[in-house]
Amino acid sequence: MTEPRLVLPIEGMHCAACARTVEKALGDVPGVHEAAVNFANAKATVSLADGEADVAAMVEAVRRVGYDAGTALLTLHVEGMRHAGALGRLETSISRVQGVLAASANPADETVRVEHVPSLVAVEDVESAVTESGFVLSAPVEAEDPVERERLRHERDRRSLLVK
Repeated sequence: MTEPRLVLPIEGMHCAACARTVEKALGDVPGVHEAAVNFANAKATVSLADGEADVAAMVEAVRRVGYDAGTALLTLHVEGMRHAGALGRLETSISRVQGVLAASANPADETVRVEHVPSLVAVEDVESAVTESGFVLSAPVEAEDPVERERLRHERDRRSLLVK
């Protein structure tokens, strides 16, 4: 039986030594059997020992050594967010989706901000988490354009190198 794997985008690497640093940091996370970072395509492939991944711990390990794991923010518009007790249930339900790092509800404007790793989160799973917690989306969730995200990452890296 093969081990479960996940792929994390890594931002901010400039050389093979950077990739090795990220590999070591990911390898030290509990539940990670092995990590292989490809500098050329800026991705880390992580083999999981127990099948359950603590993506937040992996992202934190990458950030701790000075890089980022390609996270994004998603804003959901949710109807009926008036009861404080139910908001905790909503945040918890969304936070349980694989690849979601944090969910924060704001009842004043009826939104939920979700920090996530785009390559690991399916929009349908987030929508299901909202409906399972008893809420209704007031607008459909728009999927992020991965091509545009990659273009922006390359532009940010290019500007950084020009400054150096």
